[in-house]
Amino acid sequence: MAPTVPKAAKATMKTCSTIKSIRITCGADRDAFTIVEILVVVMLLALFAGATVTAYFGTYKRLLVEKAANDIYLAAKYARLVAVEKQKSCLLALNDETGGFALMFSQNNADGEMEGDGLIANQYSRPATFADGVLYEKIAIVPSGQPDEDTENQKKVTFYPDGTADTAVIQIGDGKNVYTVLIQAATGKAKVVRGLPDEMAMGAVDLDAVEE
Repeated sequence: MAPTVPKAAKATMKTCSTIKSIRITCGADRDAFTIVEILVVVMLLALFAGATVTAYFGTYKRLLVEKAANDIYLAAKYARLVAVEKQKSCLLALNDETGGFALMFSQNNADGEMEGDGLIANQYSRPATFADGVLYEKIAIVPSGQPDEDTENQKKVTFYPDGTADTAVIQIGDGKNVYTVLIQAATGKAKVVRGLPDEMAMGAVDLDAVEE
């Protein structure tokens, strides 16, 4: 004859069985929820990574344009210094086809006529080109002296021995980011602004009236 199980024991066994079943069910549900969580986290990480890469790439391109503008600024600053110290006009030559620039002295013959240019290449300044994708978007130069009819000279900013220079507005960009180098005639000094020049600078040099 099988032993009789007390009612209290049966109730306890039933409760334990129910708890175990609940634990198993909860465990299964929890595993499914964890997978969903992982998928959500992975998706969020992918979105954040994409946004970060895009932002970094955009910042990198802007920095390339900023560096090009600063290089022109430093070249102009050095050209003014050299012109005053050497008491000889110094030219900042801009090549809008290659996106390059260089400093040079005007060379005169015995009659005082210009016969060529002496390239400046030393530890402080040397010919350079912009990074890929960076170019001159606009070059506007107004000579302080008698305007030269030679269109090639419209790409050269002259710095004079007395500290003055040609007025110039040089826009550098990549189609999205723009920096502008402004050179003042009276002082020969240059400055860099982010974006397009303000109305005062635009008034000093009419960009539409000066041939590119």
